[in-house]
Amino acid sequence: MDGSYFPPYYFGYIHLGAIVNDIDKKELDFDKNYLIGCEYIVVQPLGQFFRGGKMKSVPSRTLLICLMLLIIITLVSVLGFTFEAATAVQPQSTANNSERSAGISQTLKEISYYPAGNAWENFWQNWPDLVATGQITADLNHIYELGGNTVRIFLHPDVFGYPTPSPTYIYYFAEALTYIDNAGLQAHVNVFDCDETPWTDISGSKTWIDAIVLPYKDDSRIAIWELQNETPINDPTVQAWVTDVLPYLQAQAGNVPATLSVLNDPELLATMMTLTATNSLDIYSFHWYPTSPRAWTTALPDALERAREIIGDADLLLGEFGYNTFDVSETSQANLYQDVLYYANQYGVEHLGAWTLHDFEEGTIICGDALAPEPERFFGLYRLDGTPKPAASILSDAFHGNFPASLSPISVLNGSFEDLNPHSMNMDDWRPWDELWSSVDTFAQDCTRAHSGQCSVKVSQQGFTGQVGLYTVPSLRENLTVCQTGYLEGYVQTENLDGWVRLSISWFDKDENYLGSTSGSAMTVSNSSEWIRVSIDDLEPLANATTFEVFAQISSEDDTARVWFDDVALSHCYNHLPLVLKSH
Repeated sequence: MDGSYFPPYYFGYIHLGAIVNDIDKKELDFDKNYLIGCEYIVVQPLGQFFRGGKMKSVPSRTLLICLMLLIIITLVSVLGFTFEAATAVQPQSTANNSERSAGISQTLKEISYYPAGNAWENFWQNWPDLVATGQITADLNHIYELGGNTVRIFLHPDVFGYPTPSPTYIYYFAEALTYIDNAGLQAHVNVFDCDETPWTDISGSKTWIDAIVLPYKDDSRIAIWELQNETPINDPTVQAWVTDVLPYLQAQAGNVPATLSVLNDPELLATMMTLTATNSLDIYSFHWYPTSPRAWTTALPDALERAREIIGDADLLLGEFGYNTFDVSETSQANLYQDVLYYANQYGVEHLGAWTLHDFEEGTIICGDALAPEPERFFGLYRLDGTPKPAASILSDAFHGNFPASLSPISVLNGSFEDLNPHSMNMDDWRPWDELWSSVDTFAQDCTRAHSGQCSVKVSQQGFTGQVGLYTVPSLRENLTVCQTGYLEGYVQTENLDGWVRLSISWFDKDENYLGSTSGSAMTVSNSSEWIRVSIDDLEPLANATTFEVFAQISSEDDTARVWFDDVALSHCYNHLPLVLKSH
């Protein structure tokens, strides 16, 4: 490394870089058990030299600064301050945590964070470059400008060194906390990410916590310590680990809150409460994503209500939510954000966390040295070129106290077929359909003809003997009322059609069970260069329907048939009834 970046010389728990930073900020707290790294840089090499050994190579600039620090620290000590060796610090007892006064100091408005080009383990491995290029500062400023007050970061034991982390990565972590603090944010720190080894190594887990957490006991720069991301707490081995290690984490954290997170199933919160009965959690972290595009956001209200029933008046953090813009459009992602934030506000969930700040670059490696699946790369609020997606402004409004006043609009997205997804190159918000659900594409965008705009979609029979077409993804929320102007319509042109063309709607209940379909009148004109309207009039949802999908379908005996659809749109009466706030 060049002289612009200090090597992380370190001895004990606290590193030279942290002391330099604290002196710069004039915020030295001499009761935080500092052990000066200069003992490693100056005293140890000199001792080896005078014992006949070879003096270690130390950069002259580092040596000079360290000598100056030793002089300053000696003077400060003479004035009455006390420095205690970190090696003398003993782990706190985990027998009973009743005297802890941990609590959430502010409403959490957080974003999980990795840089676009250095996610997961690469984040720490390339930390010096991220600092040198200003990427860390710029990204943290983005979070602050969005209205966030907390950034969620992840520690990787297999990168840091487990169970005893290397001084280099201890230094990087400490420096990260400094950058987060300087950006006006707090840190939500995930302690054991991407690693199952600790589950069967309780002793090693505690050694890791001693090195990572204990030096920052009661540190107000940290909003929350999270034992592990989306912990599989139904596993007996994991249960034993959580029961022993989580109270230890709480003790070493002091007054900083501690938790762990679970995914999608609120009943896991009940398991979490059982495992932590003797050392109750300071906050419960629940992550939620749609289980499928068909259910979309309709399952969230029941999940939030059940979560509240389980944990009572305890703090609830909706710690992750979002959706990728590989499988759906940016508009659909924004609609999900609107729905989630609307429901959260209605159900009194104040603590919120979104996944994630950036889209990730091609070749991103995730946990287990696996290549990130394409959808996984596009959950970001910001595109790879640094520009914000529509969801960013919705989240920012909520972070500033302006939550959505209603659920997202019920409309057919990309019904004019103008938009291809820039990542998947599929038609945004539409998927292929045939009677066998083979997922074979029988349609393509055609920008040589259009009812309006520039493009339409062309559906071809392509050897299929049954019905083919396309349907909307994600599903639409059933919130229709019957009225005179309620209808689904579209426009078609045909070529060599020996059969029919129609629009159809399929209805599903809250468990994604198919309830039935409503189809419009079949159009049978064989060859039409004029645009012909097709429609379903007087829409009436089926009983118990919660979602529906729109289908554009053709069936032809002539497999050379081609049909163009354009301007598929839903006209209906809105019926956004406000949800009744639940007591909690």
